[in-house]
Amino acid sequence: MKYLLITILAYLSATFLFGQSANEEAVKKTFNTFMLAMKNNDAAAAENLLTNDYRMDGHGVVRCITNKTERLASLRSGQIKYEPLDFENKANHLNATDTIASVIGQTTVTYKSCEEPHKEFTTRTMVLVFVKREERWQISMECIGTNCVH
Repeated sequence: MKYLLITILAYLSATFLFGQSANEEAVKKTFNTFMLAMKNNDAAAAENLLTNDYRMDGHGVVRCITNKTERLASLRSGQIKYEPLDFENKANHLNATDTIASVIGQTTVTYKSCEEPHKEFTTRTMVLVFVKREERWQISMECIGTNCVH
């Protein structure tokens, strides 16, 4: 999974050299909608933003949440908490082509590990991979933690 993410990010970085995609604003809007859903633990809103083949990667709690169903359940339970975040108020990096995009962001994400439920962890790095399907942007992969970007 990590190598797939690195490959996607390398591809997007190369395409970024040729200019910004016209899809950038749509990706930012989807990102902001997703972050609002995360902040409010709104699983119904998040469900429409995640692809059916959505995957999650990272460490800690993320080892226990790998697909869309598990991610929505963690959202309903409040297992993962996001600091309120708008794309413009953080140092986020966006690369977008016509059908795929990535956002590397810095925000506070607090979670409890299913492996160590008595401990609470905080990280600041988040990577989202977006795909455009049927003329709308959705999130196909989410990575939380410092091991997402090397």
